Amino acid sequence: MEIDLIPFYYTGCETLYEPSDVCFLIDVYRASSMVVALAQRGAERFFLTAEVQAALCWKERHPEVLLYGERGGVAPPGFDGGNSPTELENRSLTGKTVVLTTTNGTRAAAAFWKKTGRLFALSLVNFEAAVSWVERNFVIDGRGRGRVTILCAGTRNRLSLEDFGVGALFWRTLKRYDEAPVSDEKTLAEFLAPRLQDESMLRATLHHVRHAMTLRSLGFSNDLDWILSPKNRFSVLPELHLLNVESSD
Repeated sequence: MEIDLIPFYYTGCETLYEPSDVCFLIDVYRASSMVVALAQRGAERFFLTAEVQAALCWKERHPEVLLYGERGGVAPPGFDGGNSPTELENRSLTGKTVVLTTTNGTRAAAAFWKKTGRLFALSLVNFEAAVSWVERNFVIDGRGRGRVTILCAGTRNRLSLEDFGVGALFWRTLKRYDEAPVSDEKTLAEFLAPRLQDESMLRATLHHVRHAMTLRSLGFSNDLDWILSPKNRFSVLPELHLLNVESSD
């Protein structure tokens, strides 16, 4: 197995990487966590788009589809909900199809969509589900095969510690299968991951990153608590698709 660890998405970086068999999108605050929450509430299909207008146009053609997402941290006009996992606590979404658009995560996913066979949402709340899936599908007789991309979304073309920290933990868990050359990103992950392995240290660190402070200022402290405590409580691993507004389906 060869693993690419992408520390953050910036415009055009997808051209620097080889196509992969599977890509794990990490946007801890909050897109990938939101998708896990939607799946846990029963939603079954997930489409991503980088454009608000594309989501609204799809809703006009398919009124039964639910739109979730944010710009500036809040739901755009005409959407069914925002990007807040805790707002779903009393909702039943069984069998629903969801279109999600966010400032950072969906933009990164859209850029890498054509370079991967499958795309999944990874966060702290479903961390072990992702590890188990890779081991079931890409490890034979103790040896990894194929190519895996770990895509940390970042924030506005810059690194976000919460995304890279989870990406570092994920890579280090799978490191024994990784046959790709050592990179500076992996060297940094090797240094960082042991310091985040303890859950109390992980929560304390990620509570104080810039994005967490922004969410608190917008009134989303409950989302931080939901995302960070406790780890690995959901077994769902939602698969993501790119919305094709030119399709008739």
